Amino acid sequence: MIISEFFARLENLSRDLHADISCTVHVISRHHREKVRESGEPYLEHPLDVMSQLIEIDPDDHEAIVAGGLHDLVEDTDISPEVIANHFGDRVIFMVMGCTKKPKELFPNKEARLDDLHQTIITAAQVEYKVIFIRCADRLHNLVTLHGLSHDPEKQLRVAQETLGFYIPLLENDARLWVPEKFHPVLDQYAHRMRHHAMAYLPTNSSLTL
Repeated sequence: MIISEFFARLENLSRDLHADISCTVHVISRHHREKVRESGEPYLEHPLDVMSQLIEIDPDDHEAIVAGGLHDLVEDTDISPEVIANHFGDRVIFMVMGCTKKPKELFPNKEARLDDLHQTIITAAQVEYKVIFIRCADRLHNLVTLHGLSHDPEKQLRVAQETLGFYIPLLENDARLWVPEKFHPVLDQYAHRMRHHAMAYLPTNSSLTL
């Protein structure tokens, strides 16, 4: 999805939301412009897709949409949380940090870092439930484009296993305690779509297919 295609979808949105998104796209374009995803796609397509999903869920929550666009900035670029907070506000940076892995040098291995991220998501979502939707949008787009990692089947399997071992149970259980009931159908839709995509990368004899 290129920027022109993304903005073509925004014609019916409010002027304020359009302005907020324009500012967000400017920032992420500046910091992600030269980056390419492991699948070979321009990295910018990922935050644009995340924002598109969040607009469909709740176009009135401008800050959550902005946070969705910015969700990888702290983890993947040199921009600081303070800069984001000063420019976009405390709620936006709270949601961004609720989706952000801590630096790898703080952990003995990848598993410990991933466990910490999962706890970060859970803790943040209990305060700000839109963190769940940002992570869902992020994970679903990663799953939809996972075929681009055909050169790394081990990573494809890890992403699929994490989806079924953490995200699906979260959506079907604890998330319902924090997310307003009117959004429970959205949780169901994400759980269904994530399961569908993730199971395609599992061995047929995997216990996670049950």
